Amino acid sequence: MILKPFKYFLLSVTIIVFISCDRGFSPADRNATGETLNLFRSMYELQERGVMYGHQDDLMYGLSWWYEKGRSDTKDFTGDYPAVAGFELGHLELGHDRSIDSVSFEQIAEQLKIHCSYFRYLNDTMLTGPASPDG
Repeated sequence: MILKPFKYFLLSVTIIVFISCDRGFSPADRNATGETLNLFRSMYELQERGVMYGHQDDLMYGLSWWYEKGRSDTKDFTGDYPAVAGFELGHLELGHDRSIDSVSFEQIAEQLKIHCSYFRYLNDTMLTGPASPDG
C-alpha cells in the first residue's frame, strides 16, 4: 500500500519542521480559538520534558497484537503512551461497525474512555474522508 510509506514520510517531515522551527509561542493561525491556544501552549511547554510522539491507532493494534485494553506498542517500547493518538474514522459515515482500517468504532470509544484522563492534557486526532463513490 502506498499510504504507509506516505504516512512515514509525512511524520518525518513533521518532526523535522518542529525540530527546526523554534520560534517561541506563536501559532500560525492568528485567529486560533482559546482551546487551540491552550493546546498549543501545553505542547510547547511539554517539549522541555522530552520528545512528543504521535501514533495512529496506537491503542487499537500493534506489531503482534490486536485490541488489548490498555496496550500500546509505544508504551511497550518507551514506557509511556504517545502524546498524540490518532484514530481513523473512515466508513463511520457509511454506518459500518468498523473503520477503513478494520478497527471497531465501539472499541475506539472504549479506549478513549479508558485513556481520557491521560489524553486530557495532550491530544487525540480523528481522521476521516468521504467514501469513494466507486466503492
